[in-house]
Amino acid sequence: MNYVIFGFINNKNYRYCLIYLFLVCCSPQNTANYKDINVIDLCDAFSRKEKINLSQIADNVEYIQLESKRECLVGGALRVYISNEYIITMAFRQIYVFERLTGKFIYEIGHYGKDPNGYRNTLFVMPYDEKKKTVYAKGWEPQSYYEYSLTNKLINIINAPFDSDSFCYLNDSVSIAYIKNYSGEEDRKLVTFNKSNPSIHIFHNYLKFKKTNEITTWMGHGWFYKFDENLFFFELFNDTVFQIFGNKLVPKYLLKMGKYSPPYEKQASVKFMREKANNFFFVRNILESSNNVFFSIDYGHDQYAGFFSKKNNNAFISSNKGFSNDLDNFIPFSPKSIYNNDYLVGFAEASEILTWFEMNPDIAAKLPANLRKFRNLKLTDNPVLMIAKLKE
Repeated sequence: MNYVIFGFINNKNYRYCLIYLFLVCCSPQNTANYKDINVIDLCDAFSRKEKINLSQIADNVEYIQLESKRECLVGGALRVYISNEYIITMAFRQIYVFERLTGKFIYEIGHYGKDPNGYRNTLFVMPYDEKKKTVYAKGWEPQSYYEYSLTNKLINIINAPFDSDSFCYLNDSVSIAYIKNYSGEEDRKLVTFNKSNPSIHIFHNYLKFKKTNEITTWMGHGWFYKFDENLFFFELFNDTVFQIFGNKLVPKYLLKMGKYSPPYEKQASVKFMREKANNFFFVRNILESSNNVFFSIDYGHDQYAGFFSKKNNNAFISSNKGFSNDLDNFIPFSPKSIYNNDYLVGFAEASEILTWFEMNPDIAAKLPANLRKFRNLKLTDNPVLMIAKLKE
């Protein structure tokens, strides 16, 4: 008899969200030559975890306290983005806009609900388009995404292919969607589409697995990011970051994980997900700048920050939860997004900052006034935004 098991798991790093018990298939593509691929040796970097100073990659850090009025307290699974004028925060069924310079709350974009201007859910992958200056949310129609301007207007409804899990604009006239492999036999991995053609081109999925009756969704399973106006793609249970170039997937980075690589054949195993997943690397939040590729790794019950130096072809993974902030001798920095290829954006929760002050009284006493003031935060206050200017 067929069955479906329902449940929910959400740890402090928002590693995965178990909605149905099944791991979506990620398979490598055989569409391009691998001779020019850059190898990022995560296995070696992890074996020599080290203190990574923020000064290795950045020149300075700007701090902005987000206003903490009742109507703008941000939720969990937070993502933060910036523009020249705005700070955009996205949490579960919540999109807020703050002033870029002051952190003052301006308004909410859309809202959860079926009424006009309402959406169904916020997105985890590519919810903000820096070039278009628009944000996206999951719509109520099947496979639909709503596009909002930063002035809080619903300006477009995008209808993606069936079973899409994430999407973004490929160019001004074409979008691309990542397709969930619920069945284990899904032929599509990525599909390009627009309003007049729901399937312009299919990037095929070449690996399959035995069909099961259990279904699980992993948060951020199909990851898109943009760098230098080019689009890149990565999926969990795979080891390759691809550049989407025309109708080809061109391998750009090989993530060498060795014994920590999640085994493809275990994707549909509930037992693996529950009992063995913590023994493997799950690479998250890949971002790219002119000099570096940034990433985080979920392993065990922890999350590690790291980066790959394009100049030296070396990977580094921090021995603590972020990059050591030797620029200000303040709280560690963990990248969450990137702006204009030049600024890494992160944040620190009020609880983290208050704990830091408690654990580091001697260092805290020497901080400048603009940082010492954060000792007066309340536990219920919004996070403090951290914006690091990257080295040229």
